[in-house]
Amino acid sequence: SIMLACPTVSELALVNSGSKHGKALGRSRIPGEAYAHSSFELAVLEHSLYVKTFLTLRPHLQWRGGVLCELYKGKGSSSLISNYRDIVLSDSSAKTLGKIVRKALLLTARAFSLETQFGSGLNGGETTITHLYVRNLHHVAHARNRSLSPLFLDISSAFATMVRHLAFSVEAGDGVW
Repeated sequence: SIMLACPTVSELALVNSGSKHGKALGRSRIPGEAYAHSSFELAVLEHSLYVKTFLTLRPHLQWRGGVLCELYKGKGSSSLISNYRDIVLSDSSAKTLGKIVRKALLLTARAFSLETQFGSGLNGGETTITHLYVRNLHHVAHARNRSLSPLFLDISSAFATMVRHLAFSVEAGDGVW
């Protein structure tokens, strides 16, 4: 149930207490140091916003912002995309929401994930066998004149790159909130 996935004040306080120091301010103008120092007090103040977001699946405008950037890892050729990682520059509260949503999604994903998932499970392991298996499925579907659409879920990094466009309808105005 969605009500069970709603964060408690204690969960918010726990996430707030781990806020990083020395990061740039977001739209709320509340630095990570304030979240770390007054984690419970800020969790009490913001709890209703998190519950409303979970129940309506519509975060408020300031949480829908942010900029997705690619950050060079500092090793290897800077011309290879594999030497970059995605980062999201956004408000601290939006990042807290992301952590809580990821935790809820992981619990659900683990319930549907097989133990091994061809050797990787939810631990990001080797994917060679999966690649060969899916390729074989495509060959079988083609030979039988059937269509095939595999669905790949990358729950470790897809959240940062897709959730704002798929789950939170960035194009919708703040009037729906």
